Amino acid sequence: MNQRLQQSMRRFLPAVFAGALLGAIEAGLVAGTRLELFLSIREFARFWLIVTCVAISLQLLFASATALIGQALARFAHERFQVAVALLTGLCTAPASAWLYWTLSQGRRVRGWEYRSVAVSGAALLTSLIVMLGVLGVLRAVRAGLAVRRVLFVLLLSLAAAALVADVLVLRRLYPAFHWALSVIAVLAVAAGVRLWPFALPRVPLRARLWSVAGVAAAMAAPFLLRATQDAPNLRYAVEEAAPLTGKLLRALRNPARLRTPLARAAAAKASAEAAPSEPGISLRGSDVLIITVDALRADRLRSYGSHRDLTPALDDLATHSAVFGHAYTQTPHTSYAIGSLWTGKYLRPVMSLPGATRDHTTLPRILRRFGYRTAAFYPPAVFFVDEDRFSGLAEDHFGFEYVKEMFAPAHSRVAQLAEFLAQAEPGHPLLVWVHLFEPHEPYEPAPGYRRGNEPEQRYDGEVAAADDAAGQLIELFRSKRPGATVIVSADHGEEFGDHGGHHHGTTLFEEQVHVPLLWSSPGHVASRRIQTPAQLVDIAPTLLSALGIPRDPRMRGADLSALLRGAPEDPRLRAFASIEELRMLSDGQNKLVCETAEGLCRLYDLSADPSESRDATAAKPQVAERLAQELSDLVASIPEGEVVAMQSGDAWPKALARARLGDRAARDELMPLLADARAGVRAETLRALAVLHMTAAANVTARLAESDPDAVVRDEAALTALSLGELSQQARVQKLLSQLRVPTNSAEGLDFVRRAAFALGPAGGVEGEKVLTALAADRSAGLMERERALAALGQQRATKSTEQLVALLSDVRLRPAVARALGQIGGKTAVNALLQALTTERYPEARAAETEALVGLKIKRALAHIVRFLGTETGLPGGLEQWAKLRGPGRALGGVLLDLRQGNKLGLRGDFKCRHSVTPEGPPGCRPAGKDAELVFQHRLPPGELRAVFTVWGQSTSDWLRVLDQELQLHRGRNEISVLIKSAQGRAALPLRASAGTYIELVGVVPRSPDIAPPAPEPYVAAGDEMRKRQ
Repeated sequence: MNQRLQQSMRRFLPAVFAGALLGAIEAGLVAGTRLELFLSIREFARFWLIVTCVAISLQLLFASATALIGQALARFAHERFQVAVALLTGLCTAPASAWLYWTLSQGRRVRGWEYRSVAVSGAALLTSLIVMLGVLGVLRAVRAGLAVRRVLFVLLLSLAAAALVADVLVLRRLYPAFHWALSVIAVLAVAAGVRLWPFALPRVPLRARLWSVAGVAAAMAAPFLLRATQDAPNLRYAVEEAAPLTGKLLRALRNPARLRTPLARAAAAKASAEAAPSEPGISLRGSDVLIITVDALRADRLRSYGSHRDLTPALDDLATHSAVFGHAYTQTPHTSYAIGSLWTGKYLRPVMSLPGATRDHTTLPRILRRFGYRTAAFYPPAVFFVDEDRFSGLAEDHFGFEYVKEMFAPAHSRVAQLAEFLAQAEPGHPLLVWVHLFEPHEPYEPAPGYRRGNEPEQRYDGEVAAADDAAGQLIELFRSKRPGATVIVSADHGEEFGDHGGHHHGTTLFEEQVHVPLLWSSPGHVASRRIQTPAQLVDIAPTLLSALGIPRDPRMRGADLSALLRGAPEDPRLRAFASIEELRMLSDGQNKLVCETAEGLCRLYDLSADPSESRDATAAKPQVAERLAQELSDLVASIPEGEVVAMQSGDAWPKALARARLGDRAARDELMPLLADARAGVRAETLRALAVLHMTAAANVTARLAESDPDAVVRDEAALTALSLGELSQQARVQKLLSQLRVPTNSAEGLDFVRRAAFALGPAGGVEGEKVLTALAADRSAGLMERERALAALGQQRATKSTEQLVALLSDVRLRPAVARALGQIGGKTAVNALLQALTTERYPEARAAETEALVGLKIKRALAHIVRFLGTETGLPGGLEQWAKLRGPGRALGGVLLDLRQGNKLGLRGDFKCRHSVTPEGPPGCRPAGKDAELVFQHRLPPGELRAVFTVWGQSTSDWLRVLDQELQLHRGRNEISVLIKSAQGRAALPLRASAGTYIELVGVVPRSPDIAPPAPEPYVAAGDEMRKRQ
């Protein structure tokens, strides 16, 4: 018995050790590439445990299989056994590798090659031969000497590591078969190493047994650990996104019914997010109303929202006589959707995504005009800048206002325009006036009297101060002509300054972008009060209509807040909803749930305990997450019911289809029965919805439907959906459809079909697919997200024939970053010259970063001069130091000096510095000033005069800071890019540094200070209306 136990331990202990080693390789690779995905060291440790247990279980499985095979074939001669195993493995490898090579050669440059079949067959046979010889070599090396086995073991382990590295870095998210093959290679290489185990095993029986028990326990725990990730959404997301081996297993073994996130588990029962007031509200019948919206105004710039910057004395004074909504939100951090939602009372972004949705929306100004109001609006054309085609109806109607000044104008000029209107306004009629102040929108160029400094955020604060002064004058003027008027002040969205690693707005649903101020002042009717109940821009129209005693439009979704304005208790039923692209948000004021529609991944933020939104609180507050997810799903499900959405036949769309078009994953289970609907239109739309929701389980069903449905359009749609869901058998058919353009492209449905076909085919779409994607990228009527997606696809396909068209799109400031990335992937002289020309005069930091990255990726040395120049400006160059390091490395260049503190040396450091030389759970490599005498000393001679020191710094938390000279700079969690002005003495610079314990400096550059590129002169604009216009 003891002898059998010892034999078992000798057979399986190497598998345990090798599995632990494979898990360490995988965890180390993730730590080096995607460490930022983890919220804490504890979460990363849990990840390490999972990948280690999975790797051990796989190696024990292979060890058991080889042992059983060995026993079954023990009667054969040892040499015959080895040859038989090698031949069997080679025979199995040949068809698998042939299929893999055929799949990988689907690109448009290769698939038409006349010798493709011969090349694939030859490569498959060669691979089979190599595998056969490798297996035979490993089997015979088992009895070789210790030195030979150790060399082979190291080589096999290196092969496994190389396969995992390639899995992470090469063709990411493309060719799933290729990535599965790499994972299989890694596992098999380690399994082969187990057979050659060249190291001594524990000789003490007790120790050996403990190791064996630990290995078996780890293997048994693996499935339970994988299943437990359903209760840790961020950990599950990190595993699936970053772990090359374990992530694939988790995705493959995922049971949608059991591993569903709170959003997907939420039922689709009807429930409205808005609530009617429980008691009478204020009465403002016949009152004059002034609404001021300030573009990109963060709530935290007002003293009433916690600011200590003293930027907004006029609005702070108004707040002392107003109801202040402490948790007010925009519906989308884009002006067009935000302002549109304010005037319509609807969640316009999801509404406009509905199939068959109308573009005719009833607005607050149009309703008030029917009840005797005179209306006037003063706003810039940029209000409709994003997705302008969707807003063509509202733009032409000017939101229903009759007197319009639509022009770019400084904030203070709006005061004179308002005075002119008030002087000619017809007496005896109440007024609704709207003024949208474009300050403090980027570019931040405050007038000299309002400047707060030279850095972007300081110049933003200067424009906030200018807007506040203008708002104060507007309020004073309006109330001097219309005493007792109601004044409402809010913003379309906020603005980000690196709070979560981004800039400007329109990219996230974090507080800095979606939390807006909302002040409501109605003298004699609304007392000074702070209201903590969540409020939204869509609530303004229904609340005002209720207070004025005017019926609301039945399609308005906002809540009536008039009871709260009158002094009623806080309403716990109210919620705030926001959405952008693939993200949705629901907040109850204290907690905020943000969900991705594509994957169903949700994160919960406790705004009271974690105002910086740096930690996922789902695990700590699961019931709150579940409740908000239920409410979010219910709200999304109710949006189609609030709109009159009909099919072309006039019949109503099934609710599940409308919800699916809005990305509600909870509607997935209701879609499959609709494939049997008698109406072809419903079947076709259901197929589109299955593709939108990435319902891969339906791939086989849709492929069968492509052959059997009686309707030709449905068959074509089924083929496209099946291909989109991974059914490659439909590729040839969709290629034929695209080349023949069977669906007319002069219709919206036909154009949508060919575009989706081009995306689904990717490189296999050939010239026709490239033409379709190029036309989509240039289509100004298409949505911005779709155009950017087309540009990304063209870049991935190296679409050289589209270079000229893409160069022309560099003039579109919204698309420029995406165009630059695509041109950087395509390359070529034309692309390089266009990128250099664009970078020379680039004013926008995001576009600068994309253009620079593209040029550096193409190894264009001329980009270095632009990098040094833009790093010296006030607006800077995001990621500029990293691009400098990639292109040239540390040292002196073009009047600047770069230090790379990630390399482990302390050249240029004087005093006490603590350095880490590799990636750790706390962050990437770098050095931390640890003493009062810590200084950066630049050995290279610097030009005299004013310089700019630029730092790339890692902060462990939002409380970390870095002090340079006498300036203390606060950091956010993660990577920060900051700069300070310095003066060199006799051409040399020494910078005293202090830092918090979690602050590590990665890169430092010192460059001559450079002037920023001046904004272009304003173009003259003809106002849409200089007089009162009466419209029926």
